[in-house]
Amino acid sequence: MMRVMRFGTFVPQGWRFDLVGIEPDQQWNTMLGLAKRADDNPDWESIWVYDHFHTTPEPSEEATHEAWSLMAAFGAATSRVRLGQMCTCMAYRNPAYLAKVAATIDVISGGRVEMGIGGGWYEHEWRAYGYGFPPAGERLGRLRDGVEIFRQMWTKGIATHAGKYYTVDGAIGQPRPLQGTTLPGSAANVCQARLRGTRFSSDCTVSRSGGQLAAARMMLWNSSLACEHCSRAISRPVWSPAGSWAWRFPPARKSAWAVSRSALS
Repeated sequence: MMRVMRFGTFVPQGWRFDLVGIEPDQQWNTMLGLAKRADDNPDWESIWVYDHFHTTPEPSEEATHEAWSLMAAFGAATSRVRLGQMCTCMAYRNPAYLAKVAATIDVISGGRVEMGIGGGWYEHEWRAYGYGFPPAGERLGRLRDGVEIFRQMWTKGIATHAGKYYTVDGAIGQPRPLQGTTLPGSAANVCQARLRGTRFSSDCTVSRSGGQLAAARMMLWNSSLACEHCSRAISRPVWSPAGSWAWRFPPARKSAWAVSRSALS
C-alpha cells in the first residue's frame, strides 16, 4: 500500500530571529515572497507560522509578526497552499472571537485554513502580555472550553457554553468555515492531544526526541484505537531525521504528511 507524504514549510516571521538584518519595511515583502514561492511549487502543500509574540529562546526587541494577521494576508495573497499555525494558543484570544477570525480567513482563502490549537507554554510571553501564567491544568481547561465553543460555532452557527473558564451566550458564528463543520485541526504537545484528540484533532504535533517520542507515539496510537472516530482521524507521530514533525496516519487514511522546518528550495 503506497503512502503519500506531503510537506509544508514555515515562513519566517521573526520568532526564531529569522528576520534579523532585514529592514522593517522589507520584512513583509520577504515573508510574502517566500509564501508565493511555496504557493507556486506543488511540492509544498502548506505554509506555517508560529503563534508567538516574543522571540525565542530569549525575548528581544526583534520583530515577531502576529500569526493570525499573517494568516489573513497569506490567504489573500496565495491561491493554493494550505495555511497553518504551529500552534495557536487558546488563551491569547477569546475563543469565540478566534473561531470567528479563523472562519473568516477560511472564507478569504477559499477553504485553506489548518487550525492548530494548544494550551500554551511560553511563560515570559504570557506574563509580559498580562495573561499571568496559570498551571498546566488551567491552560488545558481553557483549551477544552475553547474547543467546545469552536465546535458549536462551526457546526451550529451559534454557541452557548457555560464553562469553567469561558462563557458565551448566543455567540453567532457566521460565516462558517468553507471546509465544512470543522476546520482541519491539530493539537499541540502530547498531553494536549490526548485531552482533545477524540473530539477535535485530526493531527498531532509532538516536539520530543528519543524515548520520549516513542512513549508519545505509543500513547497517541493507543488513544486512537480506543475510539472509532480516532482510529480514523488521529495520526501516528513519527520523527523525521531532517528535523521535521511527521504524522503517519492509520491505513484508513492512506496518507501521511509532515511539516518541514527546512528552507524553501
